[in-house]
Amino acid sequence: KTSSVKATGATTQSWNISEPLAANATMSFEVYGTLSSTIIAASTTIATLTVAGTSDSNASVTTGTITGQTITAAAGSIAAAALTDSSVATTLLVGGTTSVKVASFRITAVNQDYKVTDIALKVTNANSSGAIVNAVLKNGGTTLGTISSFNSAFIATSTGMALKVPSNDSAGALVDVYLDLNTVSAGTATSTADVKITLDSFKYQPWTGGTEATYGTDQAASSMYVVKSKPTVNMVAQTSNTLSAGAG
Repeated sequence: KTSSVKATGATTQSWNISEPLAANATMSFEVYGTLSSTIIAASTTIATLTVAGTSDSNASVTTGTITGQTITAAAGSIAAAALTDSSVATTLLVGGTTSVKVASFRITAVNQDYKVTDIALKVTNANSSGAIVNAVLKNGGTTLGTISSFNSAFIATSTGMALKVPSNDSAGALVDVYLDLNTVSAGTATSTADVKITLDSFKYQPWTGGTEATYGTDQAASSMYVVKSKPTVNMVAQTSNTLSAGAG
């Protein structure tokens, strides 16, 4: 059975119930409460319980005060963004290619759900930014934002996101980065330009609202080199199983 819900504010709350308890039997009580979202970290909450009743002989009986467990409020935090196992290793990318995945970052949270609102990406130099038409950030099949240009420090920020980072979940929130590349030619992309993506920073706040903060530790993905073309190797059918001696 569930009692009525009492409003907050009083240090002591009482409920009147009428439940029979047989001799040598037990009765369990579970106490639930909703903690304020403004509770201060390291604050403690300790529930105490006193049960009173009347015996068959009409005598008053009480358990005295029973002290429950100590609950300590802990501050929430964003853990370090990290490359995932599914992030891409160093490779050659052909200029003009679109939607090529180049990095995958995981953001996790402790003790509280958070919302990521802005993500800033950084590339190495002008050759790197010149080789990129668009950088697209995705969470699964959802596009979070698109970056089309980098500033003089080779940093660009995608804003206006609402990416949820669930608390105490090792899966966290995944941010994949895809690039649309320029073709390699004079005035566009330079051959062998490294388009390595670094997660420069991101802004976040509690999911239900609150003060915004910035996480600013760089997390670099693998180097990716843009080329005009790259060789391919194909299997062909053998015409003979015999090796011939070469000249020389």
